[in-house]
This record gives sequence, C-alpha cells and structure tokens, in this order.
Amino acid sequence: MSNKKYKAFTLIELLIVIVIIGILAGLIIFSLRTATLRARDAKAKNSAREVQKALETYMTENPDLRPLCPGSAFCTAASIRSSLTDPVSGNSLLNFDPEDGQNKNVNVRFPTASGYQIYSRSAQSPNKCWVISTSGGTNITDSTATTNCPSGLRN
Repeated sequence: MSNKKYKAFTLIELLIVIVIIGILAGLIIFSLRTATLRARDAKAKNSAREVQKALETYMTENPDLRPLCPGSAFCTAASIRSSLTDPVSGNSLLNFDPEDGQNKNVNVRFPTASGYQIYSRSAQSPNKCWVISTSGGTNITDSTATTNCPSGLRN
C-alpha cells in the first residue's frame, strides 16, 4: 500500500472563503447603491438649476410669470416647457423634461408675478426637498420641516 497524501481544501476552509466573498460582495453592492443615489441627487439639483436658468432668461422679456402657471398652484416644469421660449430665436429654453431624484417632474410655483419657487426631491432621503426661490436668493436650500415638497405631481 502506498501512503499518498492528497492536498485539498477542507470543508471548513471552503465555507470561510465563501463567507468572506459574500461579505465583500455585499459591501460592494451597498457602496454602488449609495453612489447611484448620490448621482441621482446631483442630477436632481442640476435639473432644478436648469429650470431656474430658463425662468431667469424668460423673465428678461416677460416679467410677469403668472400666466405660466395660474394662481399659486404647483405645476410641473415639463408642463410649462413649451411656454419657456427664447424671445430672439424662438427655441425652447428647456430641451428636456426635468426630473428630480425620485424620477418625478421638478415642480414649480409662482406665488407672485415675478417670483418663483422650484422644488426638487432627493433620492437618498424621501423627505428631503431642495427649493430654489427668488425670495430666498438663488441658492438651493435643503428643507425637510419648513417647506413641504409637493408630492401629488407625477410624470
């Protein structure tokens, strides 16, 4: 009889390797999900800024914004897109339908004749809303309790 020793992995060693690979895969998937949500939030902020630029350009020739969305009701940026035209070229100032981080339309409200508020929701925090307002400057402010982001308007 020959005494040959075979070198092989034991069952315990294989299970430990499988568990370690599973933990690493879970960490990678979690970090990819977080990165995806951060990218959607950046897209949402940029969409709100694009709507702001379009409104500011539109206001140079049309100081009264109320006909775009009557009263102080909310309307989507997509619904007023066709009205936002460049007075010189006649082209639309918004070339896309702006979406927030939750893949819903960016919402706009005109509380005064020359004032606007742009609302965009976060992908990471469902209760977080970014607001661009003429009364509060042109910076995006985070808001959770002080301002309710409109939720009834969908694509």
